[in-house]
Amino acid sequence: MIIKPEFLSQGEIENLATNFRCQVKKHYGLKQDYGFAGEVFLDYLLDTGQISTYDFTDKEGLSEKVLGKYDLVNRRILIYENLKNNKGRENFTIGHEAGHCILHSRLFEKQYSKIEQQSKGQSLSFIDNDESMNGNTIKDKYSNILEKQANLFASFLLMPTDHFSYEFKRIARQVHLDLGVLYLVMNRFTRDIYFSITNHLMSKFKTSREACLFKLIQYGYIIPQKIGSLYITPGEVDINFLEIRQFIKSLTNTTRFAGES
Repeated sequence: MIIKPEFLSQGEIENLATNFRCQVKKHYGLKQDYGFAGEVFLDYLLDTGQISTYDFTDKEGLSEKVLGKYDLVNRRILIYENLKNNKGRENFTIGHEAGHCILHSRLFEKQYSKIEQQSKGQSLSFIDNDESMNGNTIKDKYSNILEKQANLFASFLLMPTDHFSYEFKRIARQVHLDLGVLYLVMNRFTRDIYFSITNHLMSKFKTSREACLFKLIQYGYIIPQKIGSLYITPGEVDINFLEIRQFIKSLTNTTRFAGES
């Protein structure tokens, strides 16, 4: 079954994520504006009848490569249980699946008036993994758009723009990043600043390093020479998380740089 995505601007996705976060905050009487545990978003979707259940499991195909699933027919969200050991990545995965629910449930209902009848008993799910962002078929391209929309939703949900900008500027002053922009090249100085910045943001927003780097690049606060085979420009949102993860791994694993003995 091929699902045709609808165009959503970055601003529209940000507004939907902001409204959802504000609803959650009001519903549970939370005092903070961000830094929620991801499970509170799942609880809200369950309490308001937008999903029928959620679970943390290593069954139904979930693994280190398949971190989450949104089952549209049965209105279930499944999260890989081993992410409990990485709360930042777990929170972003939850935000991503919540994004599918908020952004795409009505899209499916519009295209298929009776999902159960159209799917003929088959499971109709978003299965989110690195490979879902690749491929050249029409189905792959449509899936790619839907996945990127869900990533943007999670980014705005967990890292509100104004708060994120404030926290970046605060840590930038502390690490003496006078220009307010880090040109990230492969040397020890910029790598250490990069980890100081992302460690601070990960702690504040309870999300993953990949998600923080995505946001920092998106707003032009960090400009890497390139990520994988891709040269990145500020404002670019068409970034593959697998490329980001490999780039971070290369920084983490680098112990000797050019010119060092």
